[in-house]
Amino acid sequence: APAAAPAAATAVPATSTPDLSRPGSLSAKETVLFLSKLAHLTRMGREVTQTAEWEEKLLGTLHALCAPGGNHAMALRQEVFVKVERNHLLGLRTRHPKLHEQFFQLYHA
Repeated sequence: APAAAPAAATAVPATSTPDLSRPGSLSAKETVLFLSKLAHLTRMGREVTQTAEWEEKLLGTLHALCAPGGNHAMALRQEVFVKVERNHLLGLRTRHPKLHEQFFQLYHA
């Protein structure tokens, strides 16, 4: 199930290395690279990425990593926002008004 992959990225440690107590966890750098590749696939218009479920999971994960008040380090939040959202503008391009508004608020925070 390709759509489940973005949700796995929400459990990212704040450090630059993976959490060894959590098998399958990603470092901050790996998280940014993974989300950037998913965003690129989405922008290329791959069929599997053109579903509402994919968009909601990917953008939900992206927003959770970028939003203030979460349990992620400020450095990770900023890096994901700058290198993924600002590069690909997925949150601002979405057709879902609620998600669009959430990302609009991030840009104006």
